[in-house]
Amino acid sequence: MNMRKITILLLTALLTGIMSGCNSDSDATATFRNKAWTLQSWGASGAETATIAGTTVTIAFWNDGGCGGSGGCNSYGGLYTTREDGGISITEIYSTEMYCESAGVSDQEALFFARLAQATRWEMVNNTLYLHYGNSERMVFTTQP
Repeated sequence: MNMRKITILLLTALLTGIMSGCNSDSDATATFRNKAWTLQSWGASGAETATIAGTTVTIAFWNDGGCGGSGGCNSYGGLYTTREDGGISITEIYSTEMYCESAGVSDQEALFFARLAQATRWEMVNNTLYLHYGNSERMVFTTQP
């Protein structure tokens, strides 16, 4: 093989490796993308607290790296990235600023947004999505199959 062919092969291999590393989203995330997920509970594993009765807290993850839903009172959005090792990062969270009349809903919503920003790992079991945050704590979401 001449030197030019070797150089082209090496550059092709290098660029392929670099480009594949640019996309941090794994095919495994296809299982939770483009679905509406409803928060059921959160807290320490096995001792989660249910959301306030009458509130619906949701999240959806889109293919373009955006996410959003309802915090129980306000609509919100943000950006997310995932890693093949199950890591997740949710950033740039923003929301509308409607007044929430029901007792505790504003506090629940603020806590939900904070926990989204603290999420470090995702896990799927059947039709349940777990977003892990803090010290062995998690948010538990379900969706329709």
